[in-house]
Amino acid sequence: MDNPYDDPLGIEAEEREQTVISRLDGQHVLGAEQASRVLVDNTGGRSYHGVRRLVRGPDGRVTKPEETFACACGRELLSIHAVVFCQVCQFAICRTCAKTSDDGTTKLVVCASCYEHGKWSRAIKCCIARLRSFIAWLANI
Repeated sequence: MDNPYDDPLGIEAEEREQTVISRLDGQHVLGAEQASRVLVDNTGGRSYHGVRRLVRGPDGRVTKPEETFACACGRELLSIHAVVFCQVCQFAICRTCAKTSDDGTTKLVVCASCYEHGKWSRAIKCCIARLRSFIAWLANI
């Protein structure tokens, strides 16, 4: 039987972990990668080599895979600082795709879908109704 310590660079253990983010269309994006290797020299000494690779998103920030978002326009790996949430449907959208709807008294940040379908006008009416009921409640105190 061969002695594993005879090889000048014998690998005792090797581990690789990748974080892959899958889209609904089946394509994948690498979010992070971590690899480690334990090497054994011919005298029995061990050395550890580790590598951790993070990805920089399109907004210029290093991404944490569990805290990334994608916009309907196709931008991926966006950090929380690069997105806003539609105030009607709560979908994450990049700041360049966000639209502001204004009825003269109330402004809402909405996605393109809610803006086109007029959902923002119903949301503004709902906000105004809640505000009126709150004012009525305050007046009764």
